[in-house]
Amino acid sequence: MEPKLWSPNVCIVNSKSTKVHDSPKPNILLMIFPNGTIWLNYRIRSEAPCQMNLRNFPLDSIKCSLVFESYSYNAADVALQWLEWSPVSTVRSDYNLPDFKMTNITYGNITEVYTAGIWHRLSVSIHFERLYGFYILQMYLPTYISVFISWIAFWMDTKALPARITLSVSSLMALTFQFGNIVKALPKASYVKAIDIWMFSCVGFIFFSLIELAIVAYNDKMHDQRLREARCSTGNIANILQNGMGRNNQASRRSFVEISARRAKGSELGASIDRVASMLFPTMFALFNLIYWSYYLTTSMNPVYT
Repeated sequence: MEPKLWSPNVCIVNSKSTKVHDSPKPNILLMIFPNGTIWLNYRIRSEAPCQMNLRNFPLDSIKCSLVFESYSYNAADVALQWLEWSPVSTVRSDYNLPDFKMTNITYGNITEVYTAGIWHRLSVSIHFERLYGFYILQMYLPTYISVFISWIAFWMDTKALPARITLSVSSLMALTFQFGNIVKALPKASYVKAIDIWMFSCVGFIFFSLIELAIVAYNDKMHDQRLREARCSTGNIANILQNGMGRNNQASRRSFVEISARRAKGSELGASIDRVASMLFPTMFALFNLIYWSYYLTTSMNPVYT
């Protein structure tokens, strides 16, 4: 009976492909009521595009839309309306995808003007929020650990330069390698995403910890150079006094006291820089986390689709 009945020829305008299920025969339900009303139901599978804004990735949302329209008849012949008692229904209220959670379904009516006349449209939008627990475990927590490891150098001796360099550079290389693996799995977009800002900021914190290490190392280098110059000048003065007036013991003692004071002063300066950095870096990182999570968790509640 179904092929012999007149049909409004409703199609999904924005679909890429649509197929009626056949298991084993086409899944079509046809009911004719005594008052002449015809209920025609198709079980179909349709692929339609979704609107995504990856600026908040992985705290982003997705909206998928379906648009229904009569392909052959305009508003003079066919008027499309949602059922008042059940416009859009789902099989399960907790229907979720592995990476997304369905949060809302909206629907509405649209009137479209074409050259051939006016057409009625029905639209339905399904809203999904990304489940970002996987990204917290696989991306954010390892970067936290890398940044924290780079701060251990602040509590090490300023003279342990090889160990401090190895610690900071290893953290930077591990974070860079991890970022490279993450980028491979991300969708390609020409704008900056939330995960990009996070990764570049973490790389910046580790890089500036290396800058702090370079400052401390340069201070120690200049301090050692001044000590060598002081020793050379002290040795010359002691030789002159020994040959001339015989007061080398007192002059040498005074010079050794001055050299020791300079050595202590130089070591205290490097330790002071490390002490300030050990408080400044965690404070700045905590402030960055506060701004980052406050902004993106707020914007994820009010998504803008492009």
